[in-house]
Amino acid sequence: MSSSMVSEIKTLKLRTMKINKGLCWLLICSLGIGLSLAWGQGASQNRVSKALRQVQKKPTANLYLVSIGISKYVKNEFNLTYADDDARGIHQTFTSARNKQLFKDIKSKLLLNEQATYGNIIQSFRWLEKNATSRDLVILFISGQGFRVGDKFYILPYGGSPDKLELSGIEWNGLNKSLERLNCPKLVLLDACRKRQLGGCLTKSQKALKSRRNGTVLFSSVREVQTSQEARKWRHGAFALALIEALEGKADADEDGIVFLKELDQYTVNRVKALTYGAQKPLLQKPISITELSLSVVK
Repeated sequence: MSSSMVSEIKTLKLRTMKINKGLCWLLICSLGIGLSLAWGQGASQNRVSKALRQVQKKPTANLYLVSIGISKYVKNEFNLTYADDDARGIHQTFTSARNKQLFKDIKSKLLLNEQATYGNIIQSFRWLEKNATSRDLVILFISGQGFRVGDKFYILPYGGSPDKLELSGIEWNGLNKSLERLNCPKLVLLDACRKRQLGGCLTKSQKALKSRRNGTVLFSSVREVQTSQEARKWRHGAFALALIEALEGKADADEDGIVFLKELDQYTVNRVKALTYGAQKPLLQKPISITELSLSVVK
């Protein structure tokens, strides 16, 4: 065999080895990518499966919802634009058919404008006291005007007079006492600071809610000296819009199919800050007894 033929054979072997190494490397890379994708999909599926197992369990808790929104008052000077739409949107979101996967039954009262009288609001609280049990979840949403008198805070119902709030307003401490009589977890969503009236009035009440055994989470639309905002471009108040978006799925950060209280808090605070350019920042306060709540199934 000539030296030239030997040289050609060696060259051919080297090329073959390089090709084989290249094919092996491609195979290893493709396997690695496949395994990585499979692991990622598996981790995601595990999260979803865990949430689905929770949803697929036969629910034992009922959801009791009272949603109150007052845009039209007897005196036009106190009118708002979207408070009734806020309450309607919150009601529609929580009572969605998909949430029947979380709750045995969903029972609700929606009080809008002239329906939200002092008497009807008090009756809705009594309805909760009569029906909600220790295994249930109670959610109260209030959107309207709030006023401060001394160290007390009042929700102004339809037909109420700011000059006679002691007689015609829903006093916050009275609301606390109603909530305390409910031996179950409660979530209060409060959007009633339209003219910087909230101030430090809720400070004592918030501390009381946190310290008592009644298990009440208070999520207020603003902090001290802030004003709750609404706008035509949102068709809602900033707080309600963020809540609705959150509950419909935008707050589901881990994509497990369920929106939990912690996710609702994080999304709502960030969204409201963005919508109002930092002028409004919601505040959630909860007792130690409540670590987490399942609130909504994602679409």
